[in-house]
Amino acid sequence: MGDPGRDPEDAPVVTLVLTPTPEGTHMTFELRGVEGTQGDGYYYDGWDSALNALGEHLGGG
Repeated sequence: MGDPGRDPEDAPVVTLVLTPTPEGTHMTFELRGVEGTQGDGYYYDGWDSALNALGEHLGGG
């Protein structure tokens, strides 16, 4: 992961979909190509922390 010489087909893929709703904006997050579980201190926890910080910055947290 993160190696510029690595085949891009083997890289993790992050997909974010933002959908407007009457209540605000709904975000769907999908991470493919790596395993992640709550408490792993890596992928899951890193994205969870980053998305929580984003929500707080945008006033939704």
